[in-house]
Amino acid sequence: MAKSIEKIVKKRLVLCGTDSANYHDCLNVAVCADKNVVLPLGVLIYSVLRNAAGEKYVFHIFFNGELLDEDIRRIRSLGKSFSSTIIVYTLDNDFFSGFYTAGYLTITAYYRLLVPYVLNQYNIESCLYLDTDIIVVSNIDDIFYFAQDDIAYVIGDSTSSPEKWKHYCRAIGMKTNKYFNSGVLLLNISKYLKNDIGIKALLLLKNNQYKYMDQDVLNILLEGKCSYDPDITYNCTMSVTNDKYQKYLDDGIKIVHFTGDKKPWKLFTSIWGNGIILHLIMMYTHGNINTIESGVNMQRYLLGWTFHYLCRRMHMNGDICQECI
Repeated sequence: MAKSIEKIVKKRLVLCGTDSANYHDCLNVAVCADKNVVLPLGVLIYSVLRNAAGEKYVFHIFFNGELLDEDIRRIRSLGKSFSSTIIVYTLDNDFFSGFYTAGYLTITAYYRLLVPYVLNQYNIESCLYLDTDIIVVSNIDDIFYFAQDDIAYVIGDSTSSPEKWKHYCRAIGMKTNKYFNSGVLLLNISKYLKNDIGIKALLLLKNNQYKYMDQDVLNILLEGKCSYDPDITYNCTMSVTNDKYQKYLDDGIKIVHFTGDKKPWKLFTSIWGNGIILHLIMMYTHGNINTIESGVNMQRYLLGWTFHYLCRRMHMNGDICQECI
């Protein structure tokens, strides 16, 4: 079974950087995407690289479908501007045939379960998995050096009350209440494979229907086998229509994660429309990725961008912008 999973890649394309059989000494980031999230994918990559401290990043994009030529051009240009390597993998969807999907969540969400089997072939010891509905607002190089005595480093889910997760964990068969959000995962690849996490996950998913899909399965299989961090510094979950965590942006938050179906590239709000999201979108889509001076406080700098101006620019590109008070 493991051997067949390792053959899941149908095509591999190096968009920019180094084509190597050994990425052990790099900071490896895995992202799963499809045609619905190409824009936020580029914004995510830009937000990581803009805040990096010179480390060598390699982005492994597991893409469901085919990237358009224009998207390839933009992503390639982005990687070259930061001297980074970006690789796109096309996977065989037969491995996920018949799996449960819900609303905006497609089978692409299941890709992360098999990422370690692919990256293991390139001498990668650990990788940071990130959802595409994430932006990085500060340097995250240090997360790659967190001690990994377990299969994964995970972060507690702060989207709902502890009481909710207490009941939900019990419902899916967990013994503890330590439910984590799978949008940010630091994975120890060898230990992940040794424990057959991917294989066990596929078997569970073939025989069961879980509300939160692969996230539920990972919580079940990694319970007691992962480093659980209740602090939200590296995974501050929030809704784009809710400023509950806005005050944390000046208090050391490094990763903002927009959970739920309301995304900043779909619904531009008075909370986020004045700065961070639209600025990152503009910087990525228009190619002006080196115009901010090094050392500038990004959050305060972005306040200077007006919602009206950016909406006009986005509208000119064919995107619909809404303001929700």
